[in-house]
Amino acid sequence: LHDYNIDQRIADFTSAALSQGAMTKGNHIMMTMGGDFQYESATEIFINLDKLIYYSNQLSGDQINVFYSTPNDFADAKHSESIDWTVKTDDFF
Repeated sequence: LHDYNIDQRIADFTSAALSQGAMTKGNHIMMTMGGDFQYESATEIFINLDKLIYYSNQLSGDQINVFYSTPNDFADAKHSESIDWTVKTDDFF
């Protein structure tokens, strides 16, 4: 994220977060970042993620709250919402 494209990057990220949130139950979503070999330059990636989090909360904080988390914290947040989940019993394929 460079200074010249912050507004557009945050708008795109906010849109993606809201879109993902519309497809799940509850108020919490997990947005995973990266893939194989994505973090060969981890310092640069985390500097950019820090900016993404900071500016998302500054510019879109009324819609989304972005922060680093863990799978355990995510599961605890989902559990605390007392959501009724359906149970799939037939074949997935």
